[in-house]
Amino acid sequence: MKRNNRVLYEKIMRNISREVKKALNESSIPYKYHPEDAYELCEIVMNKYNDNNEYIDCRDIDVSNITDFSSTYRFGEGYVSIFFDCKNVKVIDVTGWDVSNATDIGGIFYNCKNLETIIGLETWDVSNAEIMSHLFENCVKLKNINISNWYPTHLWGDYCMFHNADNIPTPDWYLKIDKSKNFKEYKRRNDE
Repeated sequence: MKRNNRVLYEKIMRNISREVKKALNESSIPYKYHPEDAYELCEIVMNKYNDNNEYIDCRDIDVSNITDFSSTYRFGEGYVSIFFDCKNVKVIDVTGWDVSNATDIGGIFYNCKNLETIIGLETWDVSNAEIMSHLFENCVKLKNINISNWYPTHLWGDYCMFHNADNIPTPDWYLKIDKSKNFKEYKRRNDE
């Protein structure tokens, strides 16, 4: 049964990848929003979302100036992630987000408990990302993503990246991460 699920997953991802590539080649969506930091991005996402949305289209957001996508502080709510409170969202499209300058992409999809599909992750260049902690944590229904081509050469912070996100197949690159090196770097940076 697991093999059948894996085959089905791969077929879905190939189709999504083809559709994404086709859409990118046929037309590009002009950027409507240009946030300077994670807080501004969070506000834009919240304005796009309402309790009835099952789909959030974020392709019109230029995130190229943001280097730290980690949790942002909201008065009265504490620290929240970019897609925090998107309770009913099942699909998020982040195709074309330029995260190549980002060093911290931790927690972006944290606690999106009904999220099933993230479109466009395969378009992300995460080669400069150092921190991906809590990225998909508690995304209990998430199963349709493609991060197999990610190559995070500077990653040292991956704490709880896939915690409670058991439907996501673990990519090969993640299995090759030297966890002892990660811990040493984490300790060194926090002792400074």
